[in-house]
Amino acid sequence: MKFTAATFVFATDTVCAAVGETPDACRADLENAPDDVQAFFADHAPRLALVDDATSPTAWRFVEAFYRVRDTAVGYEVGEGVNLFADEDAAIAAAESLDGEDFDCEVRAFTKPAGDSGRVVWGA
Repeated sequence: MKFTAATFVFATDTVCAAVGETPDACRADLENAPDDVQAFFADHAPRLALVDDATSPTAWRFVEAFYRVRDTAVGYEVGEGVNLFADEDAAIAAAESLDGEDFDCEVRAFTKPAGDSGRVVWGA
């Protein structure tokens, strides 16, 4: 499964009830769910997850942190689906391999809560 985004979700292992870029947006999306689903998640907090689709995920992996590979020369992330990692070492290895192809990469870490805007953990 390719994970292409990171977002907050209210989900079990098999059902995603709500999704949002921030915890508050995820809570607001939960209001669209049936009453019994809202009641189930009432005492839970949204969880950060890597997802296959940021608006309507069919697969997700809960994480405490995720890592993005970013090209410093152009100022944005490179490679769809290859710039998003749950493992720091895997992200660094990908960045190093891209550096070998004439990119100038860094790895940024994003953690919950969403206030962490992406500190550089490797590279420029």
